[in-house]
Amino acid sequence: MSTNITPPPMPAQPPQPGKKSHTNAYIIAGAAIIAAAVVATGVALSGCSDDTAKPQPTVTVTETVEPETTVDEDTAAATDQSTDAKIGEQARNGGAVVNLALSRGGVSEA
Repeated sequence: MSTNITPPPMPAQPPQPGKKSHTNAYIIAGAAIIAAAVVATGVALSGCSDDTAKPQPTVTVTETVEPETTVDEDTAAATDQSTDAKIGEQARNGGAVVNLALSRGGVSEA
């Protein structure tokens, strides 16, 4: 009789659930935080610009079309054109009518 006895084979063990790695979650969360910081910085920088609107002079030109005049009306219009217009008055030059107004930046045609 022999003393060499082989033990029966062990049943196979099912694989143990491993420890889950959260590396992908950390990478995605970090990228989201960086993206939010970049967007917030862009919004903050665009909101603090010092481009205030400055008043600009306004020019309004009204052109009236009048029927052809006779020779007497042309001479009367020629003498009328030689006078200087003052601020707040209406100036005429041929068929164009211009209203002069004073603005903050000086004289403008309005």
